[in-house]
Amino acid sequence: MAGARMMTRMRAGIGEGQVAVAGGMTPAEFERLARRLRKQNGESVTKLAVLASFSAEFMAPYLVVAGHRSGVPIEPWFGPFNQFEQLVLDSASDLWRNRPDVIWLAPRLEDVEPDLLPEFYQVGPQTARDRLSALVQRVIGLVRRIRAESGATVFLSNFCLPQLSTVYVLGASEPSGLKHLIAEANRQLAQDLGGIIDAWLLDYEGAVMECGATRWVDAKLHYWARTGIAPLGLESLASKVSRCLAAIKRPAAKCVVIDLDNTLWGGAIGDDGLDGIKIGHDYPGNVFRDIQVFIKGLRSRGFLLAIASKNEEQVALQALESHPDMVLRHGDFAASFINWEPKPVNLRRIAAFLNIGIDSLIFIDDNPVERAQVRAELPMVEVPELPADVTRWLDTLQRVERLDRAALTAEDARRGDMYAADAGRRQLQESTASIGEFLQSLGMIAEVGVCDARTLDRIHQLIQKTNQFNLTSRRYTKDEVRRMADDPGRAVAWLRLQDRYGDMGLVCVGIIADAGGGTWEIDTLLMSCRVMDRQVERAFLAYLAEIARDRGGKLLRGVYVPTPKNGPVHGFFEAHGFARDTGVVNGGESVAYCRALDDEIVLWPPIIQRQ
Repeated sequence: MAGARMMTRMRAGIGEGQVAVAGGMTPAEFERLARRLRKQNGESVTKLAVLASFSAEFMAPYLVVAGHRSGVPIEPWFGPFNQFEQLVLDSASDLWRNRPDVIWLAPRLEDVEPDLLPEFYQVGPQTARDRLSALVQRVIGLVRRIRAESGATVFLSNFCLPQLSTVYVLGASEPSGLKHLIAEANRQLAQDLGGIIDAWLLDYEGAVMECGATRWVDAKLHYWARTGIAPLGLESLASKVSRCLAAIKRPAAKCVVIDLDNTLWGGAIGDDGLDGIKIGHDYPGNVFRDIQVFIKGLRSRGFLLAIASKNEEQVALQALESHPDMVLRHGDFAASFINWEPKPVNLRRIAAFLNIGIDSLIFIDDNPVERAQVRAELPMVEVPELPADVTRWLDTLQRVERLDRAALTAEDARRGDMYAADAGRRQLQESTASIGEFLQSLGMIAEVGVCDARTLDRIHQLIQKTNQFNLTSRRYTKDEVRRMADDPGRAVAWLRLQDRYGDMGLVCVGIIADAGGGTWEIDTLLMSCRVMDRQVERAFLAYLAEIARDRGGKLLRGVYVPTPKNGPVHGFFEAHGFARDTGVVNGGESVAYCRALDDEIVLWPPIIQRQ
């Protein structure tokens, strides 16, 4: 019953911390549920090595449960406490024999610098700063060693004031107090990790704050078992780890679809009128205003916004444009379907209009009937279960894991504006007589190049999330992309596009490899669906052929691996003059094609200016 109760709470969108606060599962119940979930683990399980300065084994069932909740099953392995340095530095240690996918370094200040707090006022802030700086370099050195010796992703916990120690009650008033010196050390950790691929700072301090410092500690466990973290803290920390794993292993959602009445504002605009809806600085309008601030922040982090509302369109749009306290305006939304059609119908229209998969939508609606209908007809759409108390909505939305992004690229920050510019392109297309005239009128300019530090994040992001225009749908880690870019027998190329309406960013990625005998093979060829049918794919193929030819290639070979989502690229190679290569045997339904690398293989389309 405990396992069924926990899974029911998971499906309802309740976080582990909330369950514990509500008097949820006991540690024994977590253990029983974890044993059952482990039996469901398949090949996709993530092998997580936990190297902590404290006894972390108590976290095992919480990690297993949290991983299943996040959709990234975890099989944890724990090194002996406070031996993380020995395990990393000894190439024959059990750590390396286990070949983990992810290594989590979790040093706590009270374990690795136990005298720092009691001696702080004796040694002074400069000595404390020096000791913290040395600790930063010590753990960063371990991260570099891990990344040099393996392909494992690294999580490194940041530092937090020890929870079982007494500090000067007004210590925060001291600019060089320990609290602020620890914050400096954490900033240095973040800066140093930023230069190491596939290494991330795990916010241990944030987990403590979210749980509550007084509830984080179990003094008896600290003295008895050298852990000190209460079950609620273990739950919170495991949830933090699983969310971080999910953020780096799976693409985030692309579009947040929002209802209007009683969701974006209080009340119904059709009944209450412009002056009657609740949005502003007093309760309950201040709740809805904060929700709008949160949603607008999602747009700045690269999520598209869309409206699906049962309403009279002009009345609803007047509220968005005219109400003085409205944070979101109509121009913030990439698509809006305001009518009396069922919500599932409009969600399908939004996905088609934006040319994205239905499974990349998140739907937010106050009405439980509407939520249930969408879940029944479109189970691939994520629908957060909003509590009856509107003051708890923000907390609920902040826990939606598909709103997590591992990194924010320049394209992410501009995505909302990019889609807004698409409205101008659509109007131009409708006003021109032919597709050729439309493309000519766009004034497209393309820049091409090969992967470097400036473009690595965006290239990796496109490889992870692009489904429709993707010839092979192969997924690579950021480190694998970097290594291929450094390999003289490979090339990782990109294309950036702009037109009269704006810069659309880096939209094409290709990876080609020397297959020997004068043959170069297209390992990866993908493109953002936003620029399909504009001859951009032809321009990029011409660039890939140019690279291969310049490196001595005589033949270019490509592979099409069909998936449920990449039907739009079926026939791509034939359309560009490639012939089926019957001499190459591929697994499954994949098909190989080839073409000689002569001067006429693929010509750069004159309709696109090359920068």
